Amino acid sequence: MWMRTIWTRGAAIVLAVGLNACVMSVEPVVSEADARYDARLVGRWTEEDGADSAVVTRGAGNDYRIAYTTNDNGAARTGRFGARLGQLGTHLVLDVWPAPADSEIPAPYTNTMIPGHQLFGVEIGAGEVRLTTLDADSLGAAIDAGRVRLAATRTRGQVVLRGTTVELRGALAPYLSRPGTLSNEGLWRRAPD
Repeated sequence: MWMRTIWTRGAAIVLAVGLNACVMSVEPVVSEADARYDARLVGRWTEEDGADSAVVTRGAGNDYRIAYTTNDNGAARTGRFGARLGQLGTHLVLDVWPAPADSEIPAPYTNTMIPGHQLFGVEIGAGEVRLTTLDADSLGAAIDAGRVRLAATRTRGQVVLRGTTVELRGALAPYLSRPGTLSNEGLWRRAPD
């Protein structure tokens, strides 16, 4: 389920915003300067408990390109995304954003779409990747209580963070060290060649 959280989402942020509660940011959490490359992410992956798959390739610099295919009611649909791997406090994280070709966005929406970023906690093992998402309810409560100081908007069960990359990193690194901040663990396995 690691990438399903992103790719089975509604069109409002180009396949990046979801039916379930999720946390998005307008700005990246992992900047180009903070990005690191790990060759173990490159390859074909299949979701352990589903029929979805992803092909991860190296992009420019330390970026990744992801072609994610979801099989929704027997109809395969592929979305394209960019990603950066980086360290945030004690956590290895993957910052993912939609990167569709212009031809994939219907003309009336071309200039109005905002490519939101979704942050995943990531553990890379031998032939497997475990991803977790930020828990929207927990983060929303922390923002409301003043324990996390970030500008945010809530809409349709989503928390959209509006801070700069520096602000996001400064607020989220200590937040992630608390229990219960990450949820929805998904396991992906390397597909045989």
